[in-house]
Order: sequence, then structure tokens, then C-alpha cells
Amino acid sequence: MSVNKEAIRKQLRQQRMSISLPAKKEASLLIAHHLFKHIKKSCQKVAVYEHMGSEVSLQPFIQQVSKYYPKIKLYKPFYYHFNKRMWFIPLNSHQLSAQKLRIEQLDIILTPMLGVDKHGYRLGQGGGYYDASLKHALLRTYPQKIAIGFDCQLVKKIPHEKHDIRMNTFISEKRILQFKK
Repeated sequence: MSVNKEAIRKQLRQQRMSISLPAKKEASLLIAHHLFKHIKKSCQKVAVYEHMGSEVSLQPFIQQVSKYYPKIKLYKPFYYHFNKRMWFIPLNSHQLSAQKLRIEQLDIILTPMLGVDKHGYRLGQGGGYYDASLKHALLRTYPQKIAIGFDCQLVKKIPHEKHDIRMNTFISEKRILQFKK
């Protein structure tokens, strides 16, 4: 892992943490609105994340989907530490069950992040779980990979390596940005 990535992570964490709680709540509502418009009604399996710390909360989006599109099944990551690959389990489940899915079985995955650049390269917390899982869906058209963040997390360039997977879309409170292949 490059020192440059660590410096960028530190800067982006500080930037994200400096956003006031009311501004985060307002941004989460706007992001939910953009997401709701962006996600096709025909998709059936969407992976969300449970926000930690200063990440964007997906609760407003989860509530909208549950209310207006009950046929869309929501999943959350279940971290398998042995090989860093994630399973995805129903959102309201707390254990690995028979209903578990691999990433390539999802229609859409919403990913938390510290930053994303204008080419779709995402910078995560550094654990490698999303990249390790996404590489198994690399040659498939699904899942659609959507980075979720505050607009201040969009940066010019993030150093990337061979194993880094590009996102298809970035959604913030101010924009929906589609990345070219």
C-alpha cells in the first residue's frame, strides 16, 4: 500500500468528518433521492452497507425501497476474513444463512468509500474486502458498482493498482456521475 494512498485516506477522512451532522443528514436524503431515481425498478437484488462513522447513511434509501419497491431484496455484506471475500445476506439477517449470495449474483452493489476519482477508481478504508470480492465479477456486467459518498469525496485522481476495480457510477448529494468504460 502506497504512502500516497494513506495520505489521501487521512485527508479524505478529515474532510468527511468536518461535515456537520445536519449537513450529513440532508446529504443522505438527497443521495437517497438520486439513488431511488437511478436504480431501475426491474432490479431485484441490491447490496447496501451499514454506515460506520462519518459515511453516508443509506437509511433514507432503504426506507424508500422498502415502501415503494418491496420486490427489491436488499442485502448487506458479511465479511469472511479468511480470504477477504464477502457474502451478502438479507439486510435483516444477522448470520450467514442459506439465502446468502456472492457478489456476482447481485444486480447492484452500493459501496462506501473515502474517495473516488473522475475515472471511477474508488479509495476505500484499505481492508481490500470490496476489491477482493469485485474481482470475481470483473468480466460480468453485473453487479452495477455504485460508489456512494459526499460530493467533497470526488477527487481528480486516486493512485490505483492492477487489482483496483473501477466503479460504474458515483452518486453524491450534488450529482450522479457515470464513468466511461
